[in-house]
Amino acid sequence: MYLNEAEDENDGAGNDMGMERVFEELNTLKGTVDALETRLKETVDSALSREEGLRAAMDVMAGEFKKYVDGKLQRFDEVVTDCLLRRDQRWTEELKRIQSKSRMSWGPVSYSTPSIPAHSSHRRLSADETCPTVPPAAARPPIRMEFPQFGESRNSSDVTDFVEQCENFLTLRPLSDIELMGTLNTVLKGPARSWWLAARSKISNWTDFRKSFLEAFLPMDYQAEIEDQLRTNVQAPGQCLRDFAYDHRALCLKWRPDMTEADMVRRILNACNPRLASGLRGTVTTVEQLVKVGSLIEKDWSNTKDYWSRVQQSHPPKRVGKKNDHGPNRSSGGDVATALGEPSLLVMPVYLRGSKADAVLDSGCTYSLMSHSLWKAIKKDGEILASSEIPKFVMANGQENKALGKATLLFCLHDFHGMLGVHVLADDNLCMPLLLGLDFMSMCQ
Repeated sequence: MYLNEAEDENDGAGNDMGMERVFEELNTLKGTVDALETRLKETVDSALSREEGLRAAMDVMAGEFKKYVDGKLQRFDEVVTDCLLRRDQRWTEELKRIQSKSRMSWGPVSYSTPSIPAHSSHRRLSADETCPTVPPAAARPPIRMEFPQFGESRNSSDVTDFVEQCENFLTLRPLSDIELMGTLNTVLKGPARSWWLAARSKISNWTDFRKSFLEAFLPMDYQAEIEDQLRTNVQAPGQCLRDFAYDHRALCLKWRPDMTEADMVRRILNACNPRLASGLRGTVTTVEQLVKVGSLIEKDWSNTKDYWSRVQQSHPPKRVGKKNDHGPNRSSGGDVATALGEPSLLVMPVYLRGSKADAVLDSGCTYSLMSHSLWKAIKKDGEILASSEIPKFVMANGQENKALGKATLLFCLHDFHGMLGVHVLADDNLCMPLLLGLDFMSMCQ
């Protein structure tokens, strides 16, 4: 029993010593982990510090490289521009030299080879010598043109005019993409140049420049602005139809380049002189026809004034003196007369469905009209009139009359045959059975 107690005490002492060693090893391991953690933190901080230093150095190098590239590009543009100027000057001097030494006057020049004056004092150049090449276009007097410039203008019309002038210049003197980029660097001024310095790296040809330039300098409501101009544009009192029609068509195409010809004609008729539009509406389908027929009508208007002035000069009114036997009575309206002849009507025979009818050709009538009695004489059994798209017709006496309907008939005049829609009116509204208006004249052209 005493032996067992001694053994238990020895075992307890051994266990205490083992626990102490475990705690010592744990403390040692903890110190090692803390040291490793400290070293790892120092390593991470050092790596972050080195990364920040590398980033700063790379930013500095990138800025210097950007400045270097921008400087080289600007220098390249200047060199290209100077080269083009020297080339033009060299061609001009060569042309002047040829002109001064030539004894012949300028004549038709072949475009395949440059013109070389045949002077006896000229020596031939050997193959080793350099001879300045004169392009075919330089064999005749050059066109003096300068590339258009654009500065600080804020008007939309100036922006579009600059683009159109550039296109006209490039049509006469085409430039390569490199030459064009160098030229634009010298002709753009003010804000346009500032925009160009930032945008030229994204532009390589004229198409890209035109699109980017218009997007940058035209206002967002440019189309609405053109639409307002189109809405307020009307024919001035002293403006001829030709000038107004072409200007209005240009506005229409500037607003909507895909606008149809019929829509342009409709807009021109709505904005021109109403008196002139009433004689053209329904008879023309293109702007060219509108200008042609409208100019003739305007000429007729001016000739009418001259005609009546000549008539009054040729046939002055007869004055009737006072009658002494009846006292100082005023002359009645019938005592004053103007010796004018009866106006003659242009009557022409036409055939409608095998029947002959005498038609009057009237240039003052927009549409062709037919009396109801003539329609009943030539209509087929059971045939009825179609509805007329014209609500009312203003007659020569100023009264408004409504059409009974419309019929499409085949007109035969000599060797001409054509289908035409005729509006049928009551017999009381017409003084002749058949009137052929401007629509018939337009069909016969």
